[in-house]
Amino acid sequence: MATHEFPRTRRLTNAREYDAVFKQADYRASVREFLLLAKKTDGQISRIGSVVSKKVAGNAIQRNRIRRLIKESFRTEFDKRFGYMGLDIVIVARPPVRYQPNRETLDVLAGLWEQLAKKRQAQQ
Repeated sequence: MATHEFPRTRRLTNAREYDAVFKQADYRASVREFLLLAKKTDGQISRIGSVVSKKVAGNAIQRNRIRRLIKESFRTEFDKRFGYMGLDIVIVARPPVRYQPNRETLDVLAGLWEQLAKKRQAQQ
């Protein structure tokens, strides 16, 4: 049976870790709904954090739905395509994402992971 947990070791947990990615991003990818920033790390485990403001999604229910979709996409698409890359990733949501159905949002995030893969290949 597949586990759907998202352990603390796979998440950015404090402001210092987020700031490091914002200030020293090695990779950037964006679509209308999201901005992805990624920073190389020494570790083998990739970690993710998300920023979903009230301006993007008005109430906590909408913000949490978007966060869940980001984590689900990271857990399935990112790990399936890239395995262990050693990246710290921050995804910033933008206002158009509020009105999208879940499946469409997951498709957009899959495209974002593909952009990241292309940029990483181009740098190697």
